[in-house]
Amino acid sequence: MKHTISTLPLFVAMLLAGCVSTNVTPLNNKKYVPIQPAEVVIYLDEADVPGAYEKVAILYARGDYALTDESQMLKRVRKKAADLGANGVLVQRIQEPKTGEKVAQVFLGTEADRSAELIAIFVLPKNEASL
Repeated sequence: MKHTISTLPLFVAMLLAGCVSTNVTPLNNKKYVPIQPAEVVIYLDEADVPGAYEKVAILYARGDYALTDESQMLKRVRKKAADLGANGVLVQRIQEPKTGEKVAQVFLGTEADRSAELIAIFVLPKNEASL
């Protein structure tokens, strides 16, 4: 019994960590140096990006709305962008499931996913942006 109780938090943590899936569609053949996820800036609008940038990849994220929130989704996207060497992510769309999908999930066990489409970008240093 004690063994089961001590592994329960680990099992729950593993379950929650895998609730957001991400897919990547590369947009160029350049290789960027991976960075830390904390260095990736989330931009809600293209006008917010502080200069010239290169598009690295399209990121698709999806997670069950009952087990994830936008914060978890963006954390996973930041990690994926950082692995690609992108220092920014430009949000294209975040979509919540419709009420009917949520109700159907409760009563029928169907999917009700939150989804997002984002563009991983590499914001050029100011001295390179003018070249």
